Amino acid sequence: APHLSRGLERMSSLPYSTIDGEPRRGRRVAVAVALAVVLTATVATLTHKRTHESSSASQLDTASSAAPPTTSDKVEVYIIAEAFCPNCKEHSYYFDSLVMSPESAKSGLRDVMNLKLEQMVIDGWNTKTDTGMCEKGRWDCEFSRFQLCGQETTKDSDSLDWWDYSRCLYEHQAEMIDYYYENNGDSPLLMHRITSTCADDAGLDSTTIKECVDTQGNELLYDSFKRIGEMSNPVWIYVNGQRIGYHEDWLAAICAAAVGQGHTDVEECQYFADVGRKK
Repeated sequence: APHLSRGLERMSSLPYSTIDGEPRRGRRVAVAVALAVVLTATVATLTHKRTHESSSASQLDTASSAAPPTTSDKVEVYIIAEAFCPNCKEHSYYFDSLVMSPESAKSGLRDVMNLKLEQMVIDGWNTKTDTGMCEKGRWDCEFSRFQLCGQETTKDSDSLDWWDYSRCLYEHQAEMIDYYYENNGDSPLLMHRITSTCADDAGLDSTTIKECVDTQGNELLYDSFKRIGEMSNPVWIYVNGQRIGYHEDWLAAICAAAVGQGHTDVEECQYFADVGRKK
């Protein structure tokens, strides 16, 4: 993992400086630890891969505990969530504030990331009706289909504008839960109004998203259900296939990976990248 080694080398000499009068030692340690964790896990994965060549069972075990592998020069960020999960709404807020839209401006990290937002189906899949059994009922699943179709309809674009759409949906989550779950509402009008407004605000085509929901939504949800079902103890976020805990510094982990892969011009990661330039 040479790119992670380079990142770790750069971070190991971070100076004890201040920005706006605030000590940066804590962030230095957080990023160094993040790099060490990612590097250690990557080395372990490579070692395990060599062992796998003589043991297919080991390969299956590894595959079940990590995010799906991809090949890209971008940082792979993989998020697992639920549409009607209040904790997921909170996590989406922090991820947006720290990584995607700090100070309400689109982050430069968007250009060096591949981002995937999966949707969990907690209670399984009904094979007789071919429908998911989401924790808060069928409208929970329907909202997940809108989440997935926001990504599906923009997959040919390098833009991550679909994230702004998804974040907007989470902002309206409480209203949806109150109507559909707490009060057993059964009209699609509220959901369609919210999803259309969020699509417009994010610059996406609400009609295309709705068509996707009607024609591909169930298949996308099932695929997401299957992928997550093959993982052991899935968590909120993975960076380059490695688990990052809820309490850990997500920005530090992503910047560590980005700098290690040579993305040294990302504004949000400049403090980390500058170390490599000074050497």
